[in-house]
Amino acid sequence: MKTKKSFVTGPVLISGIYFLFGFLWILLSDRILLTVAPSPEVFARIQTYKGWVYVLITTILIYALLHLYRAKKERALDSLRVNQEKLKRNLAEREVLLREIHHRVKNNMQIVISLIRLKTGGLSNKEVSTLLEEINNRIYSIALIHEHIYKSDNFTEVDMKSYIESFSSHLVQSSPHMTENISMEIDVEDLPMHIDQAVSCGIILNEALNNCLQHAFPGERKGTVSIRFFHDEDSSCLLQVEDDGQGFDSNGREGSFGLEIIRILAEQINARLAVNSGKGGTLISLTLKESGEIAE
Repeated sequence: MKTKKSFVTGPVLISGIYFLFGFLWILLSDRILLTVAPSPEVFARIQTYKGWVYVLITTILIYALLHLYRAKKERALDSLRVNQEKLKRNLAEREVLLREIHHRVKNNMQIVISLIRLKTGGLSNKEVSTLLEEINNRIYSIALIHEHIYKSDNFTEVDMKSYIESFSSHLVQSSPHMTENISMEIDVEDLPMHIDQAVSCGIILNEALNNCLQHAFPGERKGTVSIRFFHDEDSSCLLQVEDDGQGFDSNGREGSFGLEIIRILAEQINARLAVNSGKGGTLISLTLKESGEIAE
């Protein structure tokens, strides 16, 4: 239950008591003196004594009130310090718990990845093996988010520069479609992203790169895949994956499943998706506001 904040502070209360005491002293002491003083000379002499008594009493009164106020303030400060220490301990425990959760999620996903790889190694069907490897990369894109989270001090945002560089390096090493004829260019700014958006962007990045490597450079064709992540003029975040390969019909069959995943995830994080493909290559561009609103 909330209590109303008191507007009567210590100094105000002390001033009020001092004023009330002075008012009553002047009002009552003069009336008493007029009654008991037998002559003007006695009245004048008693007035002098009355002044000294007033100074003494008010000094003691102010000291007592200030002492009480100080004691109350120290008790309040002690209580505040205790609450702050308790809050710090709770925050530290929460950070440890969150770090452990992200660590365990990452480890559990790594176990799933290892199990799939063990199964893939025993398959003779190349199409099934490729499918399982694509599933592995999708799981890894999420596991890497949790790895970056538990290694950092921020449990809500992901360093996208480090993430994109790490994931791209992994995909280059693990993808069966990556050849010496394909080069990778990465140009990303050091920008943080909320974990909810980062997970979707990680999967989108995986699908876009996989489509580039799998379809853009058939045979021994040479080419370049570029990854860019930066702020544009209206403070939107742009994630772009571009290749200079053969291109494809974005409404056609090539890469359609991957593109469908990209479209679904882009809609979930309120991002604007643009897919442009032709003879000069393919550009997949994802635009999203930092606030998560739809980018106009």
